[in-house]
Amino acid sequence: MNPEFRRQLWLQFSATRLALLPLLLAGIFFAVYLSAKAAPAEPLAAAAALLFGVLVWGMGTFAAGSSVMDEIADRTWDQQRMSAMQPWTMTWGKLAGASAYGWYGGALCLLVALPNALAQEPIAWVLKVAAMAVLAGIFLQSLLIAINLQLRRSGSRVSRRGGVWALLLVLLWGSGMVMGALRGTRIDWWGQTFERLDFALASLALFTACALLGAWRSMAEVLAVRQLPWAWPAMALAATAYVSGFAWGQRLPVVGVVGLSVCAVLTYFALLAEPQTRPQWQRVVNRASTSQWRA
Repeated sequence: MNPEFRRQLWLQFSATRLALLPLLLAGIFFAVYLSAKAAPAEPLAAAAALLFGVLVWGMGTFAAGSSVMDEIADRTWDQQRMSAMQPWTMTWGKLAGASAYGWYGGALCLLVALPNALAQEPIAWVLKVAAMAVLAGIFLQSLLIAINLQLRRSGSRVSRRGGVWALLLVLLWGSGMVMGALRGTRIDWWGQTFERLDFALASLALFTACALLGAWRSMAEVLAVRQLPWAWPAMALAATAYVSGFAWGQRLPVVGVVGLSVCAVLTYFALLAEPQTRPQWQRVVNRASTSQWRA
């Protein structure tokens, strides 16, 4: 088993916590059931969905982000850097292990939400919404880990919690565009028409994959594992293709403008996030002069 995943499970779980969370959830659901006047299915599904968001999107996301920043604050990060674990092993170990308790409670909430939702809605709609809820949890947790890894160089108290504020800014900035693009029952994208829920599910799957990629590459940078620089251009191209697909006409100029904007934003973000030391640029110049393009 992944040693980082196992270590995070030891930190997150105990016999008391394992037994306490189901009892608390059962008490809440029983109170909702008693308070329901006629049909308890709708309030139970709503309460379970709300608790899923609190446990997975809230507690699980904060736990995943803290798994990185607490290591740096407690000065135990160097010990992990000296381990033999590869970047992806370390990434999914922290991601899955630190948020495991939140997912434990979220799974219990889904066991209540799904049957009660199926009593009112079609099975396809319920399963798609449940998949979106799970993907949203993975997306938020991966994104916060990636942001915290990028902010790891500063040792101030603000920077240790700055990832949460950066995550909120990203969500506020991106949610407006997503909600505006998903207006109506059907979505036109690159000349094709899609159902709104299907398109939202596919978009969230793309965003989740990008967040996982960002967390993995950020972890590789922290662990000083050299990687070929393909991820940043690939994410820029993916963002350009996604946003340009909503253009009504003259897509070629839109692709050019959007691509230039996305590449400029990502370039300036990289310049501000990365240390710009003179020896680093000297190494770049020397390797370029000797045609060491891979390095």
